[in-house]
Amino acid sequence: MKLNKKVYGHIASIFILIASIYFLSLVKIDFYNTTFKIDSFSKAINLPFLDEHPSKIEKFEITSNFIYSNLSSSTFKIIPDDCVESINLNNNIINLTSYTREELCDYKNGFELYLNKYVLNGKNTLTLTISDFGGARGLNIKDIYGYQNYIYFLILFIIFIYVFKFLSHLNIENRVIIIFILGLMLKLYYLSYTDFHIRTYDVQGHIQYIKYIAENFQTPSVDGCWQCYHQPLYYILSAVVYKIATFLDISSPNTTLQYFSLFLNTIFLIYSILILKIFIKNKNLLLLFSSLMIFFPSLIIHSIRI
Repeated sequence: MKLNKKVYGHIASIFILIASIYFLSLVKIDFYNTTFKIDSFSKAINLPFLDEHPSKIEKFEITSNFIYSNLSSSTFKIIPDDCVESINLNNNIINLTSYTREELCDYKNGFELYLNKYVLNGKNTLTLTISDFGGARGLNIKDIYGYQNYIYFLILFIIFIYVFKFLSHLNIENRVIIIFILGLMLKLYYLSYTDFHIRTYDVQGHIQYIKYIAENFQTPSVDGCWQCYHQPLYYILSAVVYKIATFLDISSPNTTLQYFSLFLNTIFLIYSILILKIFIKNKNLLLLFSSLMIFFPSLIIHSIRI
């Protein structure tokens, strides 16, 4: 059977998408075997780590392993809560005298750490000593300026093409589709720098609900956790996503849940535009109301909340 050009295009796009995702898994740095330590007490954690209600104010250590290759980024963004006191990479103490105290204590933007001198191909061990001065404590580490940014762009480009084709198939006007894709790009950008615990409410309770279902394969009792009185459909679907993320050993399953929330928000907007089409026949008015929904500030904030 002879294949037409469209079929060849779909095959090529899917192949590029799979190859990009595979290449991304090779160059992206994931942290594993992460431990939190205070004196003789230690426990396993995941990055990003956040302890909103520590029992007391004290200095702590976080140690994590990561695999590095020549194609990986050698620049990390370190975001501590509260202040980094020392960094040890592969038993080498990194000189922090070039950083100001404000940079080492910047819990919002963090600071950039260059690893070229001590990073090794293969397994690396990174240890940070952090001082806590009250309130929440934690740490986030991101690899930046690597090839993964270009791969993300390629993956998103292919996804946006298929989103455009799908919405066109639903007879949505091209101008509305372009606005829709611009809104999706804005939300993805917002997600790229917004951790799961930012601008949210009782997120740990929601995650506890999701993890309970993922680990026990049943819904908890109404008083089983802080958020367990909520209707379970969202939490059941999220538990499936969380289980897949942990099975694939994704380093930050909570970020995966943020992407799932964005997916649900996208489906909501598509159906909303289709409903608007039923009642609004004027194309300019439809574009206006669709744009208001797509770029409504609270919908953007809520689009990535767990």
